[in-house]
Amino acid sequence: KRSFGYVYPVGASEGAAGGYVLVGSTAETWSNLMNTTVRSVVVAALWIFLAALIAIYFITERTVAPLRDMSRAVKRMAVGQYDVRVRVQGRDEVAELAVAFNQMAESLENLERMRNSFVASVSHDLRTPLTAIYGYLELLEREELPPEAARYVAQIRGRAEALRELMEELFRYSVVASTPEVSPEPVNLCRVLEESLISFYGSFTGQGIEPEVTIPEEEIRRNLDPTALTRIFGNIIGNAIKYS
Repeated sequence: KRSFGYVYPVGASEGAAGGYVLVGSTAETWSNLMNTTVRSVVVAALWIFLAALIAIYFITERTVAPLRDMSRAVKRMAVGQYDVRVRVQGRDEVAELAVAFNQMAESLENLERMRNSFVASVSHDLRTPLTAIYGYLELLEREELPPEAARYVAQIRGRAEALRELMEELFRYSVVASTPEVSPEPVNLCRVLEESLISFYGSFTGQGIEPEVTIPEEEIRRNLDPTALTRIFGNIIGNAIKYS
């Protein structure tokens, strides 16, 4: 078999060697040693590479995850869901961006709430006077009017019909979008009911309806929202006239 050897002199004195150290090994042993060394280096390199990949994954995930959350939140906001928020992790630039995003989302949510409340208030508040206008129009149409006046009444009805369609659209939107906020305060129920009945006087007369109303003389005060209460009375009275 092929082998390798190495001789090293020891105990040398004045050019003469006192002895020699001889190390010998077969080629097979040397080859096994080299293979073992190479395998150890390769395995160590693979473990280091795997550890590096895991470290890079967690570092990247920590950075990318908030951005991914913000991307999902932006998509939800694009379809009108302004109540979304993203997690704030750490104190780096990405965390500052997440804080700014949440502040923007809160501002948009408040703005959307105010807009929905305004639309709901307008749609409800205009329904009652519009019903009164229809009542008075019906009274005028029952009268023998000059041709010029009848033409004006017809134009008024056409404009009123267009306004009613617009109000119905707003009402449907307000029902879907949100519920109007209420502001309770002490109100006299008798007074609110009386004012609501007066606003429908034209409708009562036009339909030939004579309402029987009994309102107590003493005040009945409750802590309620007068605007919301007027809407309720208006809806009840308007439905009663419509289906009587």
